[in-house]
Amino acid sequence: MSIPDPLTRARDAARKAGIDWIVAASPGLVAFLTGHVMPPHLAFPSRDGRLEKPTLALVGPEEVATIGARPEPERGLARPYGEGARGTFEDAAAFAAVVAAARELGLKGGRVAVEMAWVPAGVIAALEAAIAGLEITPLGSLLTRAKAQKSAGELAGMREALAVTDAGQVAFRKAVGPGASELDLYAEVVRAINERAGGMALALSEIQVGARTEVGMTAPTALRLQAGQLAMCDLAPRHPNGWWGDSCSTIACAEPSEQQRRIWSELRDGMEAGRNALRPGVRAGAVYDAVVKAGGDLTHHAGHSIGRDHFEEPAIKPGIQDEIPEDAVIVLEPGRYQDGFGIRIEWAFRVTPDGGEPMTHFPLEL
Repeated sequence: MSIPDPLTRARDAARKAGIDWIVAASPGLVAFLTGHVMPPHLAFPSRDGRLEKPTLALVGPEEVATIGARPEPERGLARPYGEGARGTFEDAAAFAAVVAAARELGLKGGRVAVEMAWVPAGVIAALEAAIAGLEITPLGSLLTRAKAQKSAGELAGMREALAVTDAGQVAFRKAVGPGASELDLYAEVVRAINERAGGMALALSEIQVGARTEVGMTAPTALRLQAGQLAMCDLAPRHPNGWWGDSCSTIACAEPSEQQRRIWSELRDGMEAGRNALRPGVRAGAVYDAVVKAGGDLTHHAGHSIGRDHFEEPAIKPGIQDEIPEDAVIVLEPGRYQDGFGIRIEWAFRVTPDGGEPMTHFPLEL
């Protein structure tokens, strides 16, 4: 089955919902719609005058525009904010470039779906002041399915990102040993993913050792690993191409206990059952049920979609009715946390009629 390009999928979803225009600002959704990737050295949660304003995607029926400080989209028009918008001020004049782009694309009214959690209120105010007849509505889950699907080109980009993930997890396994701190392990992971990527990858990584593995997901610290303890690495790097990976491994420093071996085996059985359930049209909640039935109860979701963001919908959670499309990429991540330690494993799978096809290949063994 041939999957259309992202913009076509987005427009199809909008048309079916009676939406004429889309305005987006989250880095992942802008990348999905236009191909513009936020530079890694600026992709941090700090308000930065160099960025001036968030990069926006404005999608119309026939054309798309990327408005930003230095927009570099793969498709559509690139329109800079310009010198007059420098700085972090937010009055209507700051978003004159957005209004100009909207007029250039022919926006004269209609229903506009806005990514409310990311698009500045000043953008909405500027558009409503300049263009009559706009009906602003939240974007919500309109593009969930469109983002979940992946074309052949998108899958190729994801394979590059997941190869970086593999490299980071292999480096983590090699570095695990008595005396290594969580920060030591993090440094080895970062070095490996940047070398494999051939550039700066964003290293979203949660590394814990010893009793902190029971916490599940926290940033690395100076705590050092001791013989007989476990080390956990949840690694979600963004490749320089803008695609994300996600993964997790848990490794024993020396021989694991029988209890740890049993729990790991149950989680592996759960992942395999989830992998087998990942077929086109399956509901996300049914995949969760399959993981839990084979692997035991979970205290968190059993996985989620990945792509231009490292956590996308649908999430593999109980009761979720979203159908998972063919060629979606889903990570399964069953975990157990008890008795002073935690174990979690995570691989990525492409959804096919024969079940999930592994897209990550690093070792999972304790």
